[in-house]
Amino acid sequence: MRQDQKNAPTTLLNTTVVGQPWQDAYQVGVGVDAVTGQLRSTAIAKPELRPSKNQKTEYTYTLVESQEKFEQMLEATAKGSYNLEGVQLSASTSFLDKVAVSELAVTIVAQLAVEDSEYSLAPEYRLDVEPGPDFRARHGDYFVAGYRAGSSLHAIYQCRFTSTEQRQEFSAAFSAEVPDVLSAEGSVKFQQVASRTGARVNVEVSVDGVRGTLPSPADGWTPGTILTDVIPWFNKNLEPVHRESYLAHYRMIDPSISAEVPIAPAVFADLSYLYSKFWLARTRAKTCPAFGRRLVTDRFLRLQVDLEAHQASLATDPETLAKVTADVRELLATLDEIDNRQAFYSQVVKAAATEPSEGQRIDADNGTVRWGYGFQQGTSPGVVVSSATDSYSADDKAFGWREHGFTYRDTARVVVGWEVICGRNENGGDWEKRSDRIIGRDGGTVWVKSDYWRGCSWTVVWYTVEANLYPVGPWTADAVHDSGFTVAEAPATQAVEEYWTPDRMREAVPLDRSTTEGGSMLAPRTGGTEPSEPSVEEVAASTSPVADPTSYPARTVGKLFFTMGGTAHVASGVVVHRQGIMTAAHCLVMEHEAQNLCFVPAYDDGAAPFGHWAVPVYAWPDEWRRSQTSADDLGFGRVAPRQDGREIGDVVGWVGLTLRPDVQSWDDVGYPAEPSTRYPFDGQRQWQSLGPRLEPPAPRVVAKADDLTAGGSGGPWFTPDDSAMVNGVFSRYNVSQRAVHGPEFGGWVLTFFHHVFG
Repeated sequence: MRQDQKNAPTTLLNTTVVGQPWQDAYQVGVGVDAVTGQLRSTAIAKPELRPSKNQKTEYTYTLVESQEKFEQMLEATAKGSYNLEGVQLSASTSFLDKVAVSELAVTIVAQLAVEDSEYSLAPEYRLDVEPGPDFRARHGDYFVAGYRAGSSLHAIYQCRFTSTEQRQEFSAAFSAEVPDVLSAEGSVKFQQVASRTGARVNVEVSVDGVRGTLPSPADGWTPGTILTDVIPWFNKNLEPVHRESYLAHYRMIDPSISAEVPIAPAVFADLSYLYSKFWLARTRAKTCPAFGRRLVTDRFLRLQVDLEAHQASLATDPETLAKVTADVRELLATLDEIDNRQAFYSQVVKAAATEPSEGQRIDADNGTVRWGYGFQQGTSPGVVVSSATDSYSADDKAFGWREHGFTYRDTARVVVGWEVICGRNENGGDWEKRSDRIIGRDGGTVWVKSDYWRGCSWTVVWYTVEANLYPVGPWTADAVHDSGFTVAEAPATQAVEEYWTPDRMREAVPLDRSTTEGGSMLAPRTGGTEPSEPSVEEVAASTSPVADPTSYPARTVGKLFFTMGGTAHVASGVVVHRQGIMTAAHCLVMEHEAQNLCFVPAYDDGAAPFGHWAVPVYAWPDEWRRSQTSADDLGFGRVAPRQDGREIGDVVGWVGLTLRPDVQSWDDVGYPAEPSTRYPFDGQRQWQSLGPRLEPPAPRVVAKADDLTAGGSGGPWFTPDDSAMVNGVFSRYNVSQRAVHGPEFGGWVLTFFHHVFG
């Protein structure tokens, strides 16, 4: 609908629009339509600009701890006027995509700008065409009169926390003054506060107006390398570019040209609101926690395409403007819900520590008849807590004691609270928790008992949330489990399908931890007898390609792609849970932590019959980081669900873990990539190597005859008598001995498993 009625509301445009980010399509003299945002043909003669003679250097520091703070920063850096703003990042505003702000994240943005003190403008401008009735349609409202040139460095310090208390303590430390992190003193102060508050810091860098490309370190930037490497490189490679535009209305040249447009001021105000909220949604979607990305990524991309397609008509099409604005609001509401769940998650982790100990007997005869732990309801949008009630009763005529066990188990949900209720005011009986932990897990058991020759009445209420909507890491890693395992979120530069192209997959190389220690064949283990020197034939493995990698359980084995230290790597893994995989710890962390993890079950020469799966969270034993021996070389990863909500286990199934100490041979399955003199391994096919147990080379380590090489790391060892059970994992290959070592599967493996998957 066009506002062309008589006496329709109009807007008198400003004479100049100054300070908007320079757009790639701009050229000095080009026309710009304030209503559509589109460029128009040039109407002025080529001007002679006078470049600025002076430059200024400025340092600015901003603590972005709320949406309001982000919008204030947006107003100062990327905000446009009328319908001139657009939805594309410019080089000078690309850093906005890296700002993380939520209930558990804040960002410090440090900027070093070296730019002109003044705009480069011409002393005069003159029209090169005669104004006429169609002048505005042909040449727009403004022309690009000049620019401000400069160079900029943005260091973005993303700080993530495990609790809102940590975040608040961090923000409070800098409430009076944001530290000048681009100085030695300010950097030290920042690192001290970050360490004290448990902040996990990720540093991103964005540069504009420089020669060449800033070399990126293999292990990423740190606050220290910003000072020692980035700033010196920036100062050495300044090459100013146009950063801000200076738009002038044609009436500056010819006062007869009208500055009125047939658009109500309120419409431009609505456009300003829309763009402001769009930029906020863009940044929050880009930095959304891993568990929530599937809910917002596609929606944001559709929104951006829709907004770009209709931008030129938004000012004259109120229906579309209202629809797109509503879409932005709905996306922001979803992002708010994700943040609320993240905050609730941290509260549940804290509440888990209030549970009674396993086996602690609690007497209902002491005046208390109700005990509650955790949360019974959510108080924020998006936090939906459901309840399930179970009751048991027995009459007074029962001889002896009456006992009952209440058990709840649902792998699709997570317990966030539970309640025990005794229905008798006296002689009620006793109860105890029969699980190590219940809160943060997918279930638990509560045991109740009557008094002797008494009846009883007990009720247990379980309060749960949908697991698929919450972080995929262990809910109670810090508050519940024994120390000994580290859980981390795996950074990802983009969606796994986009990052792991076929070419990049083929170029990935294995992490080769092969050894030639020992020099001779390991002996088969023969109990307590002294081993004799065997021949190779006596202990050689039987090795062959897997006939059908898409059959079960072979399809649960897959190829694991990841980057570490700036290099693309490959390994193997296996699905051991509806939502997760097992691999070797060295595929997750060595000197550096892995990034961009992608698991491809049943990978076969570039084909991914069951798709590509992101692994946003992984875990390893703390002892592995210290020792890096095969005894601790075990890792787990939580796999993100598909867009349709299906988990990886729903698609390919999963295998079990067994701690059997009596297994005498294993079938090692994986993707060896280093060819040997016997086999043409290239990492493109799934292989299996059945071999007997060998004498262990070290405590808590097992060994087997095996031919699989580097690239097979993380592959499962199946038990021959039960092909759906795993009893080992590929840690290291001994070339000269044709043997593979792995950690011994003891009770700690199941503790670790439950630590990650509940």
